[in-house]
Amino acid sequence: TQTHDRSMDRVLILGLLAGLAAASTGTDDKCVCHMNIAPDRSRHHGLVDAAATRLLAVRVDSMEVRMNEGSKKLEKLSGSFDTLSGHHDKGEKMIKKLEARLSHLEGSDCPEGHFQCGGLNKQCITNLLVCDKHKDCANGADEDSHRCHPPAGTGSVWEAHLHGDEGCTQRRVTKIRLVITKETTLDFVPALTRVKASAIITHSEDGQHSTQIFNVDGVFRPALLEVEFFPPEDKESRNSRLLAEDDQIGIKCTFDGVDNSHCNGTFTHGHGSCGHFTFSHVEH
Repeated sequence: TQTHDRSMDRVLILGLLAGLAAASTGTDDKCVCHMNIAPDRSRHHGLVDAAATRLLAVRVDSMEVRMNEGSKKLEKLSGSFDTLSGHHDKGEKMIKKLEARLSHLEGSDCPEGHFQCGGLNKQCITNLLVCDKHKDCANGADEDSHRCHPPAGTGSVWEAHLHGDEGCTQRRVTKIRLVITKETTLDFVPALTRVKASAIITHSEDGQHSTQIFNVDGVFRPALLEVEFFPPEDKESRNSRLLAEDDQIGIKCTFDGVDNSHCNGTFTHGHGSCGHFTFSHVEH
């Protein structure tokens, strides 16, 4: 009858509203979503299906909202972890730099031309055995990959700015740029790596700035963590009189074994070395 039909519609609507309220309050897991519908009322099956579909859609939407909120919280926690991890890495790097400086100040008990393996036994081996692809130190320190790989790789660019008179150049050098063009490891002396580079040197004299470009040869010595470029040998470079007393400039740069993006540089020539400056790796 019409009255019975209206009552059935009210039941359906009330059931749907109850389901929506449960979903919106986040307590859908406690919702009892049973509706007793007479099976012989086929005319109401369409309404029941629609109500059930809507109820399911609301529950799915609610679940997606919670999952999105959970995902955001997880991303925030992950970011916090990465931040803490980054601080840890920086702290560990600083400790290693301080240890390297302390080791340099204390010096080595090994004779000149020898490498100290470190550790408690203070084992010493000749520099030529360092990074020769055979472990000679008991702790394997002589074949450490961080030490054996040349920091100044082929194609890398290094630059130093000199802010004061270093006292050993006839012309005041203001900037040095080194472009590494080739590296070669010698089969008969694997502990040494030959390095070729283009040196672009900017200097000033009597207020005039000029730039010279030299092709230089050098060597990387992993035992000392240093790369040295020898004075240019071509005639034009020898006549440039960059250094006083007709000496030619050479450059030596020493890494600390921790930060491979910087090295401490100095000029070298026939009378020793002079000047101090810092080379930095140039990103390009």
